[in-house]
Order: sequence, then structure tokens, then C-alpha cells
Amino acid sequence: MTHRAYYLTKRVLLVLLITIGAMSAPIQAADTAPYKETGVIGRISLSEQIIVIDDTKYKLPALTQGTSQTGLRKGMRVGYTYSQTGSRTITGIWVLSASK
Repeated sequence: MTHRAYYLTKRVLLVLLITIGAMSAPIQAADTAPYKETGVIGRISLSEQIIVIDDTKYKLPALTQGTSQTGLRKGMRVGYTYSQTGSRTITGIWVLSASK
């Protein structure tokens, strides 16, 4: 697999995961939601691999490295999970709505 195809595959997988999360979130009951936290994206930087949600900085997973677009934007309300060991790394993210 070429270098470009590798990053294109990673980008497609990430967009697919975000899309599936966005589609499934509204039909799940609140007590069975797959995410533990919710918040609004304040900043996202793929080059730095960080996302700021409600003034808290999290690392983005290595899957986003080398991608130029995730579909996530400042102001989006999201549900998310993150690794609580070591650095705070996002382990799952679901788009709940465009804004607060």
C-alpha cells in the first residue's frame, strides 16, 4: 500500500466512525449512550493532534495523523470517551448536534 493510500484509508475510516456515531446517537436511550461525557468543541488541530472540548485539552488518536479533515468543527456538540490512563486521548466521539 502506498503512503498516500494509507493516509486516505485512515481518513475514510475516521469519517466513517464519526458518521456512524452521528447516526446512532439520536436513536439510543440516554442511559445506554456509548459515551460518558458531552461537551462543545472549542478548538481542533489535526496537525497538533489535539481537540479542546469545554476548555479541556485531549489528544486525538494516531488514526487522525496525516488527515486533513475529520468532519468535526468548532461549536459542534459531541459525546465522547477518553483514555483515563496517561494522557487524555479520545477513544470515541459522537456528533450530537451542530451547536449548543
